[in-house]
Amino acid sequence: MRKFTVWFVTILIVIIISASLAETSTGDPLQLLTCGINSFGDSYVAYLDMKINYFGDYGVLAAFFTERGVEAYGIILLKYPGEKPSLYAMVGDQNYWFYLSNVTTGGLNISIVVDLTYRVVKITFSNTSKYFDLSSFFIPRLFTVIAGNVTGRYSLLPNVTIVRYGVYVSNTSLLNAQDPSRPPTSNIMVACGEVTPIQNQTTATTEVWTTTSRVNRGNIVLPKWILLAALVIVALVAVSFMLFISGKIGSP
Repeated sequence: MRKFTVWFVTILIVIIISASLAETSTGDPLQLLTCGINSFGDSYVAYLDMKINYFGDYGVLAAFFTERGVEAYGIILLKYPGEKPSLYAMVGDQNYWFYLSNVTTGGLNISIVVDLTYRVVKITFSNTSKYFDLSSFFIPRLFTVIAGNVTGRYSLLPNVTIVRYGVYVSNTSLLNAQDPSRPPTSNIMVACGEVTPIQNQTTATTEVWTTTSRVNRGNIVLPKWILLAALVIVALVAVSFMLFISGKIGSP
């Protein structure tokens, strides 16, 4: 049984790596959105209003900031057979994934705030915010949304419609922003998408970090098939970074 398991995992590794390098086919990772970031600041913000039309077994949907390699700040949605898709926060490499919630098909609103001043990542989903402390950090240079399937290039990908989105950088901490599409400051640099600053707000409100909203490192909950999930994110980030350095960055 152990030999069979090792063989099975090895075959899946080959499938995933081959899919990430081959020409686009049914199950290859699909770029839904790619946005290069040329500005530097204290806060990096992305929001996504999405409609999930179809999400089959072993489907993957990832939305994240990255610089290079396998580190990412964002979310990844994975579907185990017979279960609802599971939403995880990615706060670094694959050793720092946190279970957030199960989701259903339909609308999904996500916002990601990377605050380098306080070294915190804030992820908001379904009107719930979670905070993650960073022991180290990188400066985001790319935001991307990718759909894929871990079983190979001939599997159906998640069918997702991005209704509205925005990616921007600010020299002001935006951990307290209530609506990421309308930041409470005009001091922003828009990388892509729709962003409407609230021009008349001059004072920031105070965000309350409760023990239930702030997640400690000890609360890490890894996906069931962590090896496969880790390989998926390695492949997805590699594909994104290759597009980034080849100058193919742009809106969908």
